[in-house]
Amino acid sequence: MDPRPNEFDVPYSGGKHPVKLGQTVRLNGINWLIHEPDGYFYSPSSIGGVMSFRCIPLGKVPSTIEQYVERDGTVVYCGDTIAAQLARGNPDW
Repeated sequence: MDPRPNEFDVPYSGGKHPVKLGQTVRLNGINWLIHEPDGYFYSPSSIGGVMSFRCIPLGKVPSTIEQYVERDGTVVYCGDTIAAQLARGNPDW
């Protein structure tokens, strides 16, 4: 049994929303697989430090995002961005 959590209650400007490892989120025009937590970011929405997550692209990475792709192919996104997108029903963004 894996003792690491796979769901996190992540704060964003509208409250808190669960973020689950393995679920997909639509950001920057493509779907991303939420792969693993990556630490904490300062949040511009005045929440304080918010978890960040390594995400795997499930499509071609837009040229505006290419510079952020890590050696392992992931991109780190701030958790409040992910939580807000999921709370809105994950519309095309």
